[in-house]
Amino acid sequence: MSTVMARAGILRDSVSMRAMDPWQRSLAVTLRIADISIVLLAGFASYALRFDGDLPDEHVEFLALTLGVLFAVQCLTIAGCYNERSIDRLSSQLPQAVVGWSAALGCTLATLFLLKQIDPLSRMWIATWFVLVLVGLLAVRCTGKQLIIRARASGALLRRVAIVREQGMSLERILDGIEANPSLTPVAEMEVDFTDPEQVDAVIREVPRVGQIEQLVLVCNPAHTVALSRIVEALRQFPIEVSLVSGVLAKELPVIGMRAIGSLPATVLVERPLDGPVSTLKDAFDRLVALGLLVLLAPLMLLVALAIKLDSPGPVLFRQMRVGFDRKRIEVLKFRTMRHELCDAPGAVTVTQATRDDHRVTAVGRILRRTSLDELPQLLNVLKGEMSLVGPRPHAVAHNDHYAALIDGYLGRHRVKPGITGWAQVNGCRGETITVDDMRRRIALDLQYIDNWSLGLDLKILLRTPLVGLVNEKAY
Repeated sequence: MSTVMARAGILRDSVSMRAMDPWQRSLAVTLRIADISIVLLAGFASYALRFDGDLPDEHVEFLALTLGVLFAVQCLTIAGCYNERSIDRLSSQLPQAVVGWSAALGCTLATLFLLKQIDPLSRMWIATWFVLVLVGLLAVRCTGKQLIIRARASGALLRRVAIVREQGMSLERILDGIEANPSLTPVAEMEVDFTDPEQVDAVIREVPRVGQIEQLVLVCNPAHTVALSRIVEALRQFPIEVSLVSGVLAKELPVIGMRAIGSLPATVLVERPLDGPVSTLKDAFDRLVALGLLVLLAPLMLLVALAIKLDSPGPVLFRQMRVGFDRKRIEVLKFRTMRHELCDAPGAVTVTQATRDDHRVTAVGRILRRTSLDELPQLLNVLKGEMSLVGPRPHAVAHNDHYAALIDGYLGRHRVKPGITGWAQVNGCRGETITVDDMRRRIALDLQYIDNWSLGLDLKILLRTPLVGLVNEKAY
């Protein structure tokens, strides 16, 4: 291997990349909504300025406002104001906004002229409207640019990328093609021989170790189907998108879709689940609901804590190391349901699953486990950002290692945060896993959830949990 992992500073100072990132799509939608609001509010404000605080009350004035908004949407779009590749470039956004709004108002006035409705309108109102909208459009873009710069300085709105290229292929070709777009940051680079299995293994081994890699860009001949298939299969278990900059692919390789990486077309072979703004949306939803539930259920949780203290000696909470997002270990909280002296240690090498009529379970603990009330302290894990309300259930470290060696695709469940409840749980997969097939069904449902995530699916699972998941004969 001629080049091992190299940090971004070695590649090129402050090089960043990625076009058509999910964040850029969200920024484009947000900017469009802001522009429509500016056109409408500026129309009312300019009228109030012209007529001493009065608001439009004639149908011709509302017609002008309606046409202004409709033409603004179209003309600003045609001018390129919502082009995802230039959404955060002031050098193009500012002139595009001027051209787009000028064309929109011109179309509005031309339409009113053809309808013979232009004479009743105040020329001063139209001129003031034009100026206020222009100031608003430019101000939003300048303010937005500053917010984006600050966000990226803090590490947000960026995607960390590793580049793996075939020997003989120039790195400069990739960097030159993507340098103009500042939403991706390359942090590592590797040059390999894709015909050498040992070097392919090094890619599989080293890329996840770099830490927080969100996208792997492969630059090689697509004829290396064996090597590419191995990389895809191995990295499918990590929260990493895999893209290939190349020509026509062999049919053996999976194709999720196409993505532009700067000026270069790329084929997406592995998709990163819950990518970009949807991840933030899910996280915000989780934390808001978790906070609300903690407030709402605080009296119940205090009663449970009191019952545990009265029932048996020991702490109220049980802490256990489990495996979370991207295989990182987290300390998961539960109400203690077993006798303290018989509980597994938080970081135990071997963990014994609870069985039916388990002698370790206390009287209160049996009720808590039966109703899943012992899981309520995990709302604190959600608030800390370690867990989600809905997702694959986190397993103890010992169980994770055991089943990862037995079940293909098992580790793919760590591509998202673990959850308090999940698709597997509301479909009856709870309690002890007696056979490997029991766990296989659970993992299959977890992976199905990850591949088909939506906020609607989360809501469906949350609504089904009290009806199906809380009280279950397999919970003991």
